Amino acid sequence: ATHETLLDAFERQDINAMQSHRADLRTLLAREMESMQSLSDFKNNDQYRSTSLIYFEFLSEISGSGYATLLRHLAAPQQTSVDEYNAVIHKLNEELPAMRDNCRAARDTFLRAHMPAPGLLMRL
Repeated sequence: ATHETLLDAFERQDINAMQSHRADLRTLLAREMESMQSLSDFKNNDQYRSTSLIYFEFLSEISGSGYATLLRHLAAPQQTSVDEYNAVIHKLNEELPAMRDNCRAARDTFLRAHMPAPGLLMRL
């Protein structure tokens, strides 16, 4: 048996499966963000925690209201305004890459401070 991913559901345009994956992701993110916020500093450095929270916030943005708009558009394209849909696409294309870059920069800072140099060669 194979494990279906959100991308598999998207390729099939299976709205119910996509919504299920979205709900699962949001539940996981809420739990993990709470857990991460309760961690103490690593060797008097909060980079691990802040890096992880940046990543979780990035994922939360992806699974947030914009994703719900895309699902509504797939379900009933004529009922979703073109402006609303285009605003989500703009956010995905323009804002999320910047969030990803910020997350990577924070992660690299953490690795430089706490890992031997070869650790930087491996991308998480």
